[in-house]
Amino acid sequence: MPVPQSAAEFMAAQVARLRDCRVRKRIVFPEGGDSRVQAAAERLAHDGLLDPILISQNPIAVPAGVTLIQPDRWPKVATYDAMYHESRRAQGVTII
Repeated sequence: MPVPQSAAEFMAAQVARLRDCRVRKRIVFPEGGDSRVQAAAERLAHDGLLDPILISQNPIAVPAGVTLIQPDRWPKVATYDAMYHESRRAQGVTII
């Protein structure tokens, strides 16, 4: 199925906006173990659009330009996890 013209124009505008930024943005992907997320992070890093950070329990092969954070090795992540859960519990967020 071909990509609609409006979607292609939107993506081109977003890419141009990211390339024009003086400082590269960082985005955190909490689903770092998902192969689709890993592929997207690899592409974003390869294209030089931003600095992706993956959060994953299991060590994975990390492509160049992608940062991996393992929550069990970072005590503050567990603290942030508990704080996030507490603030979003009413909206249905659960701890896995």
